[in-house]
Amino acid sequence: MKLYGSVIRAVLAAVFLIFTASAGHVAHAMEEVDVDLNIGGGDLACTFFDLSHGESTLLVNGEEETVLIDTGHRMAREDLELRLEMYHIDQVDTVIVTNKQAEYTGNLTWIIEEYGVNRVIMPEAMYSDVKPAVDDTDAEVSFYSTGSRFEAADDVKAHVLYTETRPGILEGASVLMFEHENDRLLYMSVADDQIEAYLTKNEDVKATVLKVAEFASMRGTTQLLLDESDPQVAVIFKNGDEEPSPFVLERLQGTWIEIFQTARTGSVSIKWHDGDYEIFTVRPAEKSYPEEMASKLKDLFGTKSD
Repeated sequence: MKLYGSVIRAVLAAVFLIFTASAGHVAHAMEEVDVDLNIGGGDLACTFFDLSHGESTLLVNGEEETVLIDTGHRMAREDLELRLEMYHIDQVDTVIVTNKQAEYTGNLTWIIEEYGVNRVIMPEAMYSDVKPAVDDTDAEVSFYSTGSRFEAADDVKAHVLYTETRPGILEGASVLMFEHENDRLLYMSVADDQIEAYLTKNEDVKATVLKVAEFASMRGTTQLLLDESDPQVAVIFKNGDEEPSPFVLERLQGTWIEIFQTARTGSVSIKWHDGDYEIFTVRPAEKSYPEEMASKLKDLFGTKSD
């Protein structure tokens, strides 16, 4: 596998520039973003959404089956809705839950009801906590545990490398390996150096893409994990105002991994095709943009006094 030269950043919105008399001040206004990843037979697209709070990842295969991994925090519902619309998603076939905390399950009921979800797959260890979110829905619920294997979608296999069973806030937090042909995505939803040591000793963690655990918490993403998984790409989600650990960022940079922080790059789409892949980053025009634009123009030009 290879990255096509430098990362391909898709220009998916019309951009208008307003220049001021002062050098270096440019304001950008964007029209509605419309994304077509042009998925063909045998392809797989994986999109990490740039939610303001929480994690949610969309998988779409060549048969247009859709899988949503986690649903973000409830405070980011509008973000998630906008991004699903942006990618023309009006049906979600499967939801996979990897962590019971609000940053991962906040929109679970809403997604099931609004997007016609057929099945929800989650760790059995977290079911008692997540049960209220799925009980009164039509979705079929199935469970996984450490060692489980299941088909997330046609030609997309999931292997559960670890599920936390100890009681507490991280009960049910999991590590999964998603595989499509020879492409591998290591999906870490628990940051713990001891768990990572266990995984590197007992599992094949080699992967092309690493979804960094718990918003790049300092508790995980050890050098040992990075050496053994040897990813080419790492993705870090945004957790409200919380910043990623500088120690984790330093380790990633020192290992020459291409790092994408959704808070900075926007949504990150990786499209796998015939053993190669390309990456697009997309930042949508927010609905509140006119007000933000007016504020920027006010700052740039000032206001006229009476």
